[in-house]
Amino acid sequence: MKKLIFVFNTEARLPFTGPKRLAQLKSNMIFSDLVWFADAGMAWYDLETVRLRWTPAPQLRSPAVSTGFSLRINLFGLAILEPYIAMPFQRFTQPTSVFGLFLSSGGW
Repeated sequence: MKKLIFVFNTEARLPFTGPKRLAQLKSNMIFSDLVWFADAGMAWYDLETVRLRWTPAPQLRSPAVSTGFSLRINLFGLAILEPYIAMPFQRFTQPTSVFGLFLSSGGW
């Protein structure tokens, strides 16, 4: 039995602080981007019947979709600090915003 995965991501970045020619606010030390993102994904086994539905239903596979904004801050080339707020759409409860903080040691 094979597991199949579908993933979609898109984002738009606006340089917020950095070099005067590129960014909205001039800074020679702090480089950051304002980011809008949208993500979607789904996983299923090859024998399962997939029904694409916007609203989740028990016992049926449906894609997980979210959108949101983040501020990506470059910490002197050593790490990326990224606070974000996201709105997941497929939930059994009322959709609420989710706040998070992502820290990466670079490499992407």
